[in-house]
Amino acid sequence: MMSATNTPGVLWDDGLQYYSAVRCHTVNSTHETQGEVPQTIITGEQSDISCLAEFSWYTYVWYMSPEDTSMERKKLGKYCGPFFNEGDAMSAKIMTSKATQVNRTSVFRVTAEEAKSQQFQKLATDFEASLKERLKKGWNCLKSRRNSLMALIQVMCIGRRALPMTHMKTTANPNTQTKQRSQCQNWKKLMKSSMKHMTDT
Repeated sequence: MMSATNTPGVLWDDGLQYYSAVRCHTVNSTHETQGEVPQTIITGEQSDISCLAEFSWYTYVWYMSPEDTSMERKKLGKYCGPFFNEGDAMSAKIMTSKATQVNRTSVFRVTAEEAKSQQFQKLATDFEASLKERLKKGWNCLKSRRNSLMALIQVMCIGRRALPMTHMKTTANPNTQTKQRSQCQNWKKLMKSSMKHMTDT
């Protein structure tokens, strides 16, 4: 995914978080899930993919700041997934041409007609040049998916509800604690399976 979209190396941890969230919120071929959505297995609640279904990873989007009142002030950015655990449920993480990430809810698709226009192509060229200049060595893609798997391990929360149970303190009764330990084991299996899938593909 990151190689196909020419994602800068410094953003691969965000890409892994996004990829993991998509796999956790959709049905996949992992044997342990038995055709169920992993997020549902963990929480017991129906999975909501609203924050993941709007845009593809590292695609061009238009975004606006809260103080902007006109579409004429829209800016070009790159979509880096939802802004997990911060802001509105539909908050998006946007990479700007200044190599900074901002949290925005006013995000819009780049239409096919816009993408073909010379004006947009110049904006995109300038965007890439500015980003490359500011990121310097961080612009280079990682040569191996394995080099970035540690970033996935560091993602302690995939979405707003799927927290690893081992990092939670609880005063629940023994039956509830047994259920939580079981959920934790399920979470670990899903994470290992997800990591194996990424290294094998």
